[in-house]
Amino acid sequence: DDMRLGKENNLPFIQHVAMDGNFKEEMGELAGLNVKPIENHQATDIEIIKYLAKNGTLFSKEKYEHSYPHCWRCDTPLINYATSSWFVAVTKIKEKALKSAKNINWSPANMKEGRFGNWLEGARDWSISRQRFWASVMPIWVCDICGEKKVVGSIDEIREGFDNPNKLFLVRHGEAESNTKNFPSSIPKKSKNSLTEKGREQIEKTALNLIDKKIDLIITSPLSRAVETAEILAKKTGAKIISDDMLRETDIGKLKGKKVQFDFLDEQQFIKNNSYGVETFFQMEERLQKFIEKINIKFSGKNIVVVSHGDTIRMFKGVLCGESVKEIYQKRFPKNGEINIEYSKKVDLHKHTVDKITFKCERCQGEMRRVPDVLDTWFDSGSMPYAQKHYPFENQERFEKNFPADFIAEGVDQTRAWFYYLHIIGNGIKDKEAFRNVIVNGIVLAEDGKKMAKKLKNYPDPMEMLEKYGADSMRYYLMSSPVVAAQNLSFKESDLGEVTRGMMRMLWNSYSFFVLYAEIDKFEGDKNFNPQKLKGLLDKWIISELQMLIRDFNLHMENYELHKAARLLPKFVDNLSNWYIRRSRKRFWKSENDGDKNEAYQALYCVLTELSKLMAPFTPFISEEIYKNLTGEVSVHLADFPMAKEELINEKINSDMSNVREIVNIGLQLRAKSGIKVRQPLSELRIKNYELNEEFSDIIREEVNVKNVLNVESVQNVENVTWDEEQKVGLNIEITPELKLEGQARELIRHIQEMRKEAGYEVDNRIKIWYAKENPIFLKFGDLVARETLADQVLLKSSAEDIDLEKEIKIGEDVFLVSIKR
Repeated sequence: DDMRLGKENNLPFIQHVAMDGNFKEEMGELAGLNVKPIENHQATDIEIIKYLAKNGTLFSKEKYEHSYPHCWRCDTPLINYATSSWFVAVTKIKEKALKSAKNINWSPANMKEGRFGNWLEGARDWSISRQRFWASVMPIWVCDICGEKKVVGSIDEIREGFDNPNKLFLVRHGEAESNTKNFPSSIPKKSKNSLTEKGREQIEKTALNLIDKKIDLIITSPLSRAVETAEILAKKTGAKIISDDMLRETDIGKLKGKKVQFDFLDEQQFIKNNSYGVETFFQMEERLQKFIEKINIKFSGKNIVVVSHGDTIRMFKGVLCGESVKEIYQKRFPKNGEINIEYSKKVDLHKHTVDKITFKCERCQGEMRRVPDVLDTWFDSGSMPYAQKHYPFENQERFEKNFPADFIAEGVDQTRAWFYYLHIIGNGIKDKEAFRNVIVNGIVLAEDGKKMAKKLKNYPDPMEMLEKYGADSMRYYLMSSPVVAAQNLSFKESDLGEVTRGMMRMLWNSYSFFVLYAEIDKFEGDKNFNPQKLKGLLDKWIISELQMLIRDFNLHMENYELHKAARLLPKFVDNLSNWYIRRSRKRFWKSENDGDKNEAYQALYCVLTELSKLMAPFTPFISEEIYKNLTGEVSVHLADFPMAKEELINEKINSDMSNVREIVNIGLQLRAKSGIKVRQPLSELRIKNYELNEEFSDIIREEVNVKNVLNVESVQNVENVTWDEEQKVGLNIEITPELKLEGQARELIRHIQEMRKEAGYEVDNRIKIWYAKENPIFLKFGDLVARETLADQVLLKSSAEDIDLEKEIKIGEDVFLVSIKR
């Protein structure tokens, strides 16, 4: 504001503080004092007060506390410092930037016209220069006589300042027969290994990218595929070809003419003095270093195409960049016909090197020197799309194909930083937006809502969280939270734990259930099975729910709404575990593999494999485990993402099943309210205004454990029938002697199931049951007990039997002595 006021009143600008924070000589008695001494922040303030008092210009003095900026690293007080700067004229491209911003899809959508749009609307010219050391240098040279300015666009323009290195265009040969047939080919030189038709087309395309590069020379490996490549390039560029044995492929020694796995060859290349005489990476590194020394002696400032092989080009590039053999080997293998540009001598673009480079001014022959400033780091960040592909010097086609970027993501604080600078530079040099879709993330805060800080120790150790709950749970917790929708998240370990205990455990239990029974029955899933063939109501329902999940999941993902997609998963996993599998459990218990049992297997197999694909981006590890184990395929992350099959979606079944579950929940609540256990059968459940067929009524009967389900049009005051508050469902709570007896039978079944576990039986083991004395439970409900406990016989114990386990079971007032045998 002071600067603006001075400018409005034509006051002179006085810079009275030097870059070291000390007052300049012009300050007279105060010269040399530090504005804010580290050891005593107020020392200079006191000296200024003394000076004013001595000169009779002190109006008043008082102490007051106020906030003051400090360095976050060392706590040193900071001062605002006015200095000169270079600017990007954002105002000149503002209208264009506003127009292209309309093409960007933001998640959340309100950021588009809100935080980002408002900032862009009020954009001013961007100060891009900084007066520091570590940063990219500004490529601007100014004549010290006439003031002529020159912006340097590439290293080539100041190449002489770096001892005039050669510019090398490293080209891997086109596809050859050895590539298609997958065999190594290095020696002898005369062996015929020609380029394929595809290989020649690759190099024709490569040549088009070299035509305007003023190529002086082509140096090639002597192998036929490299020579053919060089000849095609020479025709287009007019450059002379030289063959050099130093550019050959790896010498495979005694393995010549033998079938060799490339992995085995790589192993030998790391073993010095290996028994096969294979040239090692270290030997290759040495010969390429000698080649570089040779061309630097022989040539200077030339543009040279180097044609060689995959291993050689990768090593060549690494040697020029000063990387170790281990680092080089981990780099990407160059593609056939690919161009990599490097200089044959070290080119250091840091300030201390570039500042030494000067050249003659074309206008007055004065000396041009680089301006001392460096670039704002945000200029580097905004230049990322171009820099990562070394555009426009290389990869023009790859860059154009991928610009604007389909998607980026960063924190909400980047709305006025990285997002903005990407957009401004994109409009400045490409006349369009730099990205099409963007997810704005919030900030993860401590549970108390404060910023996480090591100093405060107000957050749990991330590694401990990963060890305790797993990476999948952590990833899902964050992806399903508001933090991916530009809102802050107060990290709660209890919420993270709930993900593991809830959805993740249910999913794993569902998978484990399937594997347990599939191994018993030796079931193998059919990846090509058509779910439309499924006949069972539950199977049709879960497949329909799956397809609806896939449809809605894709819809949110295509809108970049990660949290909305993620939040669909727990409900489906709950449906799968607590409804489909629980309701289908007895189908897997059958001893014979009938059609219904096979359909249950196939439906669950289909759901688990498709669900693992769907969840893979959010829970990659458990998804991988489930998918690979069930399908035997390489990886879920290489599988196609599921697309919804609309023909498998049955809205009526989904709606009816939803109503059934609502009725069941109300019925169970009415039981609980009346204090009646679920194992105790009741006579009837009445439902009002629900139209459900017999199959759905059967489900309600089983789940609520009633003998009948009645559809009624109105609520009637019937004795023993209690209704829920909304009067949708009524339950007859009268327990007749026969119903009580059946309830006792079901209690007995529960105890026998526990005896099975205690005896260590497998889930599919058939057993025999004996009871000590006659009882109406066994006489009337013996078949029910046998069916539910996988018993072949339920018998009265007549003599000493060979048994595995015997227990007294108390049900109500009765005590039963029960024995079991596998």
